[in-house]
Amino acid sequence: MLLMAIILSIANQKGGSGKTTTAEQLAVELAAVGYRIHVIDMDPQASFTQWHRLRTKQGLNSFTVSTVPSGLLGEDLNEIKLRSDLDVVLIDCPGNIVDVTVSAIASSDAVLTPVRATGLDVNATKQMVSLMGSKMKENPELRFMLFHSAKHASRRADREAGDSLAAITKPVRGNRCFVLKTAITDTAAVADACMSGLSVREYAPKSPSTSQYKKLIKEILECLRPTE
Repeated sequence: MLLMAIILSIANQKGGSGKTTTAEQLAVELAAVGYRIHVIDMDPQASFTQWHRLRTKQGLNSFTVSTVPSGLLGEDLNEIKLRSDLDVVLIDCPGNIVDVTVSAIASSDAVLTPVRATGLDVNATKQMVSLMGSKMKENPELRFMLFHSAKHASRRADREAGDSLAAITKPVRGNRCFVLKTAITDTAAVADACMSGLSVREYAPKSPSTSQYKKLIKEILECLRPTE
């Protein structure tokens, strides 16, 4: 579908922000609409790989997964990007900013950062914003997207999450930094689907999170469109 594979890293300084869950949903939903997907699991916990194995046992997988030694990530990504049988490469990064995360970002076309609306999460994300600011200066094509994950409508911090994300991204704001409008509600269906080796849509088609992920993916694809 694409002339060259897009590399999208899912990364944040804060563990537990929903990176692997986001990678799982993106892999399934993008593959479902025809994108040829490969996922690189760089998280030492290997949660994505474990989830993928559950899918394999159920005969559900429509995408491939691998791990890459951190020292070879840049070299391997350069080769993967040129493959004619892939459209999108997702990188599930570790839950902190370590060398492998920096290496993944340096080789990426875009970075997606899920953020929970707690004071600790928002403050930790400032480090991610700072890193992205420097990397976007080095790479004028690199794009940065953030979205509100695990939303609780009853909490004030969650209701004000959009303003919080806009505030912390002010130093890098421009036509390559996007605070996505779609927030993902923290529902039991999301956690249960992950434990079952399924996407939210596969597990609970009528869950609010299912429609939210569809909207989120549309926003992501729009942000990845080539600029004129």
